[in-house]
Amino acid sequence: MRPYKLQKLALVTFFIAISVQAFRAQSTVQLETPSFHIGDSWLFRHYEEDSHKAFRIDFDTVKSLNEKLVTIKTNRVDQDETSSEQEWKVGENPLQFPVFAGKTWNSNIYRNGKVVGKASFVAIDWEKISTPAGDFDTLKLETKYTIPSGTFTQQLWYAAAVRNFVKISYVDEKGRLTETMELLWFRLKK
Repeated sequence: MRPYKLQKLALVTFFIAISVQAFRAQSTVQLETPSFHIGDSWLFRHYEEDSHKAFRIDFDTVKSLNEKLVTIKTNRVDQDETSSEQEWKVGENPLQFPVFAGKTWNSNIYRNGKVVGKASFVAIDWEKISTPAGDFDTLKLETKYTIPSGTFTQQLWYAAAVRNFVKISYVDEKGRLTETMELLWFRLKK
């Protein structure tokens, strides 16, 4: 073999080895419990998959927090221009930190402090995705929900840099992608 071919082969082998090490390093990263601050805010757009027509905008802001619960206020505007407010508590959040690729777990689903269903989670793998708010390194999760009205699946992309999901896709019982929520803007206080 000629020397330049050996050098080229050595260089290709080196880059493959570096890429494998980088992939293994990313696969062992885990998400820790986020540290929220009063005033942290996120703006989300919900749209229908078939038409890409936005039908709801949510503006979430951390309203209060203590060592166990984070209360997030959601101001919501629907396509018919009705506005509403909701509050939810992260202490009732089904994510079980730390979260890492390959982790599986089950959780209750809460509404107003009462169990209303069950969910099974799988942390699939790391994925880089783009949203109108920017490009993010995310951990992709899949969740299967069972609630009184039926079952459905969500695909979720969580970005530690945002302390939140940057994209959520809803899949119906027939496996059709029906709705997507994506991050438009965010502001973190610290």
